[in-house]
Amino acid sequence: MLASSEAFSKTVGLIITFGGIGVVVTVIVTMIAVQIQGERRQNRERDAAGRSASNTPV
Repeated sequence: MLASSEAFSKTVGLIITFGGIGVVVTVIVTMIAVQIQGERRQNRERDAAGRSASNTPV
């Protein structure tokens, strides 16, 4: 009886829709954060390798 209510079914549909959008946004933001961390690590490694190479006597 509760499931046959039009208002209830629309409410559940909206909850599922916006919950799904929230999950998608969270996944995208997490992927961006992981990408940023990886690039920062690569930059630090490259900078450290560049400094150590420039400090070696020739």
